[in-house]
Amino acid sequence: MWEHKDTGKFYIGSSINLSNRLRDYYKVSIISNKNKGNSYIYNAILQHGYSNFSVSILEYIDVSNLSRFDARKLILEIEQKHIDNLKPSYNLLKTAGSPLGHKQSEESKLIRSIKMTGEANPMYKVSIKDLPRGMLGLIHTEESKAKISESRKGQKRSEETNAKFKGENNVMYGRNHLAESKLKMSMAKGTTIYVYTLDKSNLINTFPSANKAAEYFNRSIQTILNYSISDKIFKENFILSRVIL
Repeated sequence: MWEHKDTGKFYIGSSINLSNRLRDYYKVSIISNKNKGNSYIYNAILQHGYSNFSVSILEYIDVSNLSRFDARKLILEIEQKHIDNLKPSYNLLKTAGSPLGHKQSEESKLIRSIKMTGEANPMYKVSIKDLPRGMLGLIHTEESKAKISESRKGQKRSEETNAKFKGENNVMYGRNHLAESKLKMSMAKGTTIYVYTLDKSNLINTFPSANKAAEYFNRSIQTILNYSISDKIFKENFILSRVIL
């Protein structure tokens, strides 16, 4: 439990590996990383400083004879008990195991949408010729699509160029992807990744692809794919799945 000494506000959390959890809390690089979630307690520690907080252990739990899944389930049940009884101010989401800061209000979603429209969008009226080479993958506006189409009109590949893409000259000639690799490629590009709580009762996030999930959690695509079909606990708090549970 993290408690602010002056206000008495506090946060309740839990972990299977307490030393790792505390180590992360005392790394400014982690608690200030917005890609890992805009956590209320993280922001409070950054704002007020570590010296203004005290850390207490509310309860130790013996999980030595339990599987990792059962251990985490028990820990979350006990954490939930303390949250319900003590009603901590810094726990914005009142369900144990819920990722803090990941749940946006309808108001914040609307504000974010407004900020990215019209002149507020950083790409508003940007000319194609002004874009650097590294800006591949951007969604083109209808205007930019029209300009690209117009610029390509009348362009024809020479017979020499066409020959380079035929038969054995084609760089993809003779390549036959295995079924497994095809599946992984498909999953990485477009398979939806569902993120559940440990008991699989609550869907807390959805990603349109393994690639997007990998970017969000700062893990490799292969790691996301492996967890999405293994039913193993991911980052101590989640279950990843490729289907709705």
